[in-house]
Parts: sequence; C-alpha cells; structure tokens
Amino acid sequence: MLFVPINAKRINFSEDEVNVIKLGVDLTKRSLYGFDKNIYNKYQSFSNIGGIDYNVHNQEFNDRALATAYESTGMDITKVPPKQAFRMQNFERSFFSVIEEVIDNVNSKNDIEEILTFADVRSLAEGDSMNIDIKATNAYFFYKVGRGKSFGNVQKYKSKNVVLTPSPAETTISFNRSDIIAGRVDWGREISRAVRGIRSGYLQDISQLVYSTTASPIGNKVIVTGGYSETDFRTQLQLVQALNGSSNTVIYGTNLSLAPIMPTNTNLQLGLGIEYMDKGYLATPFGYRAIELPQALKADNATLIIPNNYVIGMSLDVSKPISIGISGETRVETMIPEANASDDFVYTVKSDWDVKMAGQGRILIYRTA
Repeated sequence: MLFVPINAKRINFSEDEVNVIKLGVDLTKRSLYGFDKNIYNKYQSFSNIGGIDYNVHNQEFNDRALATAYESTGMDITKVPPKQAFRMQNFERSFFSVIEEVIDNVNSKNDIEEILTFADVRSLAEGDSMNIDIKATNAYFFYKVGRGKSFGNVQKYKSKNVVLTPSPAETTISFNRSDIIAGRVDWGREISRAVRGIRSGYLQDISQLVYSTTASPIGNKVIVTGGYSETDFRTQLQLVQALNGSSNTVIYGTNLSLAPIMPTNTNLQLGLGIEYMDKGYLATPFGYRAIELPQALKADNATLIIPNNYVIGMSLDVSKPISIGISGETRVETMIPEANASDDFVYTVKSDWDVKMAGQGRILIYRTA
C-alpha cells in the first residue's frame, strides 16, 4: 500500500486553529466520559458543555476543522467542494494536522501521569533515545575493626543505565469516503478510539514488564509466586517498604486480585465501598492502602491486559518504577486515491513510545490467587 504522509506540523497555529483544536479536545474528552463514566470520571465536567448537544458539538468541530483547512490552503469551498478538496494532499495535511494535535493534547504528559500514577513520562524528540542513570540506593556498611587499621574494604556502588528507545506503533482505519465528505463522521468517537488504543498500548507494555515473573534487569523487583499467605504478604510488603525507606507504600491490583486480601464480611465490604468512593482507596486489614486498577482489554476486546492473580506493592515517596518515553508527535498518514481499490478513505495513526523499568524504587509482585 502506498501512503502519503500528512504529518508536516506547522510550528505556529493560527488563533482559529487553536480554537478548533480545543473544541476537538473537549469533544474527545466528552466522548471518553460517555464511553465509560467510571474509568474516565475525571472528564465529567465535559459531559454537558454549555448544554450543547453532543451531535451539535461534533458537527461544529467538523465544520471548523474544514474551515481551517480551506483557510490554510487558500482554497474556496464554493469553487473546490470537499469531495475534490479531500483528494488534494495539502488539504488533507491541513485537516489531519488538527486531528493529530487533538490526539496529542488529550494524551498529554500530565494526563498520562495522572492515569498511570506509577509511571514517569519522558518527552523525546522524534528519532531520539534517552539514557536514564539509576543511582544505587545502598547505604554504606560500617563494621567493627581493630585499632590501628587505617583502611577497610573499599565500597563503591555503581549506577545502572537504562535506555528508552521509542519505536512506532500504528493502527490503520477505514471510513466510507462519502461519510467524511458529508460530515457524518463522529470525530469524538473516532479520536477517542485512537486515544484509548494508544493508552491501552502503554498499559499493555507496562503490564508485560511489571507482572513478568522474571527478574528485572536493574534488580528492583521482589517476586513471590507461591500460594497466598497473609503473614508472608505482610513480611514482603515490609521488606519493600524497608528497601525503599518508605512510609507510604500502597497495593495496586484489579478487583479480583485484591479480593483475597480484603475482608469477606458483608458489612465490612459495604463500609469499604463507601470509603473507596470517598477517598479513592481502601484500607486493608493490615494497614496498607489498596488502589483498584480498572481492567483493560487488548484490541480484540476479549483478552485481558492486567493479570487477575497478582498484586503490586509500590512506594509512592520514591522515584517511579516505570518510565515511558514518548517520541515526537502523533502522525496521520492517508492512502492516496490511486492506491485505493475501494472508495473508502483509509488512514493510519502512528505514535512512538518505549516503556522500561527505570526507577530506584523496589516493587513487590505477589501472587494472591
């Protein structure tokens, strides 16, 4: 398949383009909240912007994105209708540069770090990599020696190096061309699907790293794969807390993986439900807070991403154990009409990232079921 890149970003957007990008960001967050009110409850304020109907909001975004494309290309809609304009490379580039910016604004560093509280997001220029130097956390060991001895065994703790090297991931999407020309595409839904796909990609890579029962290259995992024992679990959490010098260690897991460590009494469970809604976490019977991770699915909408039989113990007051390197910006490429056998509009969304264990903090991976 032949593709024409349309990701030539303009460094400076006009005021109209900035306004339409904000309109698209609001529309996408509104769509995300409508998709799942529990997972995307932080976007609740976008659910009814000024009392405007969602379809009106979507149509306004489509119309203004078209208008900015016409303005930036110097074309007149009365002389070059959308049916012809969308076959011109510079028009497509202008239109989809708005879509690219909307995706990047919704998937901002702050948004991702707020969702993945244990991840540190690093922004890299396109094609770049990043070295992360992880300092040793060991204390120097003092031991008794006889008088008259000037020097003991030399201690030198070396740091470890982790390299973030983002690589591209992509998805190819098809629309009926007449739907785009007629303005019938639900851009809030389509952009939110792309955003959800990128975030699921991050989570899938993180899950493979964190929940893997093989040792981390930087040695910051404590892994327990045997049967669940409350005494042993407490012991391992205490170990992780001591290794991190932490007073703020929490337990992460899905609803199912947390179940074995929570009270089984119905009245206690009801009380915990109220506490979770009020505070955003649960207090376990042995003093540590538990935070539920919402389950996520791979693109097939059937395969679970997060294991239901392991929990993670992490300390919040040490460096984050995960680093996500995001390179460059989201790009959209479209298939040229001559290479397209059907009359569908085919385009590909690309984003570059890498995920590594790259923090000084130790984490616990504990099998509960």
